[in-house]
Amino acid sequence: MKKTLFTLLVIAGALHTSCGSNNIKFADKQVEQICLQHWDTDGNGKLSFEEAAAVVQIVHEFHSTPITSFDEFQYFTSVTKVPKEAFADCEQLVSITLPESITSLGESAFEKCINLTTINIPKGVTSVGVNLFLGCKSLPVVDGISYADSYAVDLVDGTLTNFTLREGTRFVSRDVFDGWADLGYVAIPSIVTKLGNYYFRYNEKLREFTSEEGLTSIGNQAFWECTNLTTVTLPSTLKTIGQFAFFECVSLREVYCKATTPPTLGVSVFALHDYNNTQRGAQPPMLMDNCTFYVPSSSVDAYKAAPGWSDYASKIVGYDF
Repeated sequence: MKKTLFTLLVIAGALHTSCGSNNIKFADKQVEQICLQHWDTDGNGKLSFEEAAAVVQIVHEFHSTPITSFDEFQYFTSVTKVPKEAFADCEQLVSITLPESITSLGESAFEKCINLTTINIPKGVTSVGVNLFLGCKSLPVVDGISYADSYAVDLVDGTLTNFTLREGTRFVSRDVFDGWADLGYVAIPSIVTKLGNYYFRYNEKLREFTSEEGLTSIGNQAFWECTNLTTVTLPSTLKTIGQFAFFECVSLREVYCKATTPPTLGVSVFALHDYNNTQRGAQPPMLMDNCTFYVPSSSVDAYKAAPGWSDYASKIVGYDF
């Protein structure tokens, strides 16, 4: 064991020696100056790999600066969080490589990085904030993207029409596709357990939604006014659907719900505006008379008796999934 450790240390030393220095070579002089100002602990005008690894947090050192690349960030291996607005308004930033130690990406961390084209999401990331990529209009988004969070596809290439989150997607959050007008089909992998509030709100071209097993909750107004949504398939693992989740989905005709126990429904999950009632805020809204709800054949009676579902008792049909 000692021999193996010694060998690894020799190899690591050789790698640094082959580079000619134990100091990091920054591609961007602005980034180098910021790093030296804050973390050059020995004052020699250089930032070593050890000094970078000793940094435990960043705050707003890079916020709204004219940096263009920060791939050397990968050497800050003790940093676990990119805090709120850490790189926001870095309009010239094109590329950044996050250290694999990162577990959290804060709210608006890269907001308005309008030229950002290259960024990695470390495998250990489990927490993300809203508006993470808001205004990052240069981020490439293609069918089958493996990462999506709040506004991840906002203001980017508008040709995306079909979206399937890969099985490796670790998290999704609110507002991801809010107002994404061209998106027609979305599939959610089994690793995703929650869809946040307002997730697909106002997606006028969304026609079909399918979730694999694993999804347990759908947030409030998640599909609000997805006026062309016709078919929804919900997994057996689903437990709750938030209020107004499918409100004003006027084209919804088929809901396939595989859960044997009826998911708990919030207020007006499957409902429409009552335009014939002139009293503002009048309740209850209209029911979706043209929608059929397909549920496990053994659970038909349970659905017909469950709060919220009972409003659609005549529309609930047994189905062998």
